[in-house]
Amino acid sequence: MTAAKKPAYPLPADDCHTCEIREQAMCRAMPSQDLHHLQHFRNRQALLPAKQHLYQQGQQHRQVYTLHDGWVMLYKALPNGKRQILRYALPGDFLCFQSNLTGPMQHSALALTDCSFCVFPREQLLPMMKQMPQLSIQLALFTARDYEFQVDISHKNAQQRLAYLFYDLFIRIKQHHPGITDTVQLPITQEDIGDTLGLTQVHVNRTLRQLRQEEILEFMHHKLSIRNYRSLKVLAGCEAESLHI
Repeated sequence: MTAAKKPAYPLPADDCHTCEIREQAMCRAMPSQDLHHLQHFRNRQALLPAKQHLYQQGQQHRQVYTLHDGWVMLYKALPNGKRQILRYALPGDFLCFQSNLTGPMQHSALALTDCSFCVFPREQLLPMMKQMPQLSIQLALFTARDYEFQVDISHKNAQQRLAYLFYDLFIRIKQHHPGITDTVQLPITQEDIGDTLGLTQVHVNRTLRQLRQEEILEFMHHKLSIRNYRSLKVLAGCEAESLHI
């Protein structure tokens, strides 16, 4: 993680008890008196500037992370030269986890904004889970959420896929910023959206225009504005609710 410039975000707090994103992270289920165990396993905090990779597909990597601030795109390079964006990580998400803990990374992680992280040695992940079983439960819930997202969008048309993606991101952002109303900033492009949903950029552009004309939402210059929340929720499908329960 080499930095070309100093990121805007400060390092996470040294004391897990004062962490601002604890309620969104894996440690949210841990009693306060047990947080010192987590701090014992954490070896450092780190910053990463926007447009830098945290890790890349095919590399051996020795750390796992809790994202404290910023946005990270997780994607997989495909044999045909294209990419499949797997998900967008927001504060509290756990990164660099995969089924083969000792093998090379099966996907890449790219910072979309300046980011900060809590860093844990990968070889300590299983001891952490044994000592703090609450972490295992939360990790299973996070994994199930991401799996449900991929399964649900595969059975939707283009409008429904875009509605589902934007509804998911909007609700996740609102968890961190309860005071927002109907407009949020998204550091993603139409190309990113296409690579997330399996649509061409032309199809994405056309579908966004349709959603704007139907006064459901507008997405321009990285700004998402919800025009009709009820219609967006219906178009996304009730399954989207389950991602955040």
